[in-house]
Amino acid sequence: MPRRYYERTRITSRFRSRASELAISLSNVAQAHGSLREWSAALDAAEEATRLLRKLRAGREEDALPALAVSLRHQGIILSELGRHDEALAANLEALEIQRGLPMQAPLDLSQGLASDLVNAAGRLREQGRVDEALSLMKQAIEIREELAAEQPEIFLPALALTYHNQGMLLADAGRLEEALAATEAGVRIRRQLATERPEVFVPVLARSLYNLGNRLAALDRLDEAVEVDEEALGCYAWLVNELQLPLLPDLADRLAHLCELLLRLGRMEGLFEAAEAGLRLLMPHLGDHWEALNGEAASLLGYYLDSSAATGRPRDPEIIRGISAARASAANRRGA
Repeated sequence: MPRRYYERTRITSRFRSRASELAISLSNVAQAHGSLREWSAALDAAEEATRLLRKLRAGREEDALPALAVSLRHQGIILSELGRHDEALAANLEALEIQRGLPMQAPLDLSQGLASDLVNAAGRLREQGRVDEALSLMKQAIEIREELAAEQPEIFLPALALTYHNQGMLLADAGRLEEALAATEAGVRIRRQLATERPEVFVPVLARSLYNLGNRLAALDRLDEAVEVDEEALGCYAWLVNELQLPLLPDLADRLAHLCELLLRLGRMEGLFEAAEAGLRLLMPHLGDHWEALNGEAASLLGYYLDSSAATGRPRDPEIIRGISAARASAANRRGA
């Protein structure tokens, strides 16, 4: 063949290689902006990556397809964060369609990508209120991730736990509360195991899972079990705040107030007094610096404390009352300054 043909082929090949590298770099830039919640900048980078990969695909570059699916996946997430839900759904459904059509030359990687696209598409459908369709996709994702976790549990169990969590939310949306509880419990079992092995990584997600499990039990009026789960969640949050110094005081305060509400519904006034008093003592050292974030829960706990004291005849600690008043006054002075 003529030398000119070989030169043109070489140049075209080099262009495609660089375009592919640029698209992957842009996708990484989009993820970096997304981690900083800079969604507009993230979308600009993701859309440019998708445009380049579409061009490569049009040139019959089949290697571009997996990267295009990933780019569309990220683009859908970003669009959802920007409130552009119709476009987000379209991007995630296109990514899912591409994943389903990819040849299974690397089954593990492709299965992982397919499961991710199923979960993301289900999330976008949920935003549109299309819960039954979302549940169908989530079921498929769970089947894939169960197989992956059976083969490599150390890698895929965290994703399986998250998928159970998402399925539980969808089932709750559909009013299928017993099934929602079962899915949430499945996720909690996995996260308890993971938290034992790597507490600094998995106790935070276990705490959130227990939060949801407590709500599921309370919705079914299984209040005694909900109290036990809330107490376990409180132990997680207290450990995260005291040992890892994580900024989770609002979450801890919210769980304390929820536990007190459950104890009140059960009529367990002695337990309510003790929980409210312990909660106020836990929060008091932080109220002065974080009054705006914690004042609602602190007020609720104080109300539970005063009411349960009156109901049980147990004496109130004047130090708690003075501490709350001092934190409120300090916050008012800062606002007036």
